[in-house]
Amino acid sequence: MLRFTNEFRGDRDLLLDCLAGWHDHFERLRDALDGHPTDWRQWTTGRWNELRELYAQDAAPWPKWVP
Repeated sequence: MLRFTNEFRGDRDLLLDCLAGWHDHFERLRDALDGHPTDWRQWTTGRWNELRELYAQDAAPWPKWVP
């Protein structure tokens, strides 16, 4: 298990950027640990954009944290 905590201060746009960015990085970490590292020469912002839109719609495919 990996627990990640990120303290954040910023507006909604920056929040969406950060959520999408961390989500994308953790998916890439998962893939690398499964033996499928990212070929950074082929990287695009496509997945990041998709994730950002999902977070904007409050529909990201991860469990929501409820304090």
